[in-house]
Amino acid sequence: MGSIKTALVVLAVVIAVTARAAHAEVLYEGKTVAEWLQLTKGDVEGQRDRAYWTLNNLGSDVVPAVAAALKDEDQRVRAAAAHALGCIGPDANGALPELMEALRDRDPNTRAEAAAAVWKCGGDTDAALAAVTEVLRGKGLYPRMYAARALGEIGPGAEAAIPALEQVAEEKCPPLRHAAEEAINRIRGGA
Repeated sequence: MGSIKTALVVLAVVIAVTARAAHAEVLYEGKTVAEWLQLTKGDVEGQRDRAYWTLNNLGSDVVPAVAAALKDEDQRVRAAAAHALGCIGPDANGALPELMEALRDRDPNTRAEAAAAVWKCGGDTDAALAAVTEVLRGKGLYPRMYAARALGEIGPGAEAAIPALEQVAEEKCPPLRHAAEEAINRIRGGA
């Protein structure tokens, strides 16, 4: 009986190691997920956009590797990882614990992307809405534009954020104003 138990434990370990290795080796166009994530930091024209496009279209097999990137030291990588998980949607719900933690990231872009991803993955929508609304009320053009975009992606479920978006829509900065107006339109059921 003891040798059967030992054999089962060894088999379970082999299966677990093999499964992890399979996730680590997911390749697209000859690059691992980690390599694509690192390319989001690049300054080579087109390289960063290609990396974002690729990450957003890889599918659920890469969720563990992408979720791990939410801990990367580079904020661009963390934001790209959160966005990619949002693009994967409900199939990335295994990354919800990491995404919930990313709602408290020091980078507002990462928080906004994580909030949209939490929403798309079916997580704690109240926490996601609170985090993205906080970014919208914060400082900085781009984080606030990301937040408005994220609220628009959430759609009708973000109705509680409309007062904050309406305040932003009154500001002088045209790109920010446009992002807020577009988000309001999407939340209210427009295009």
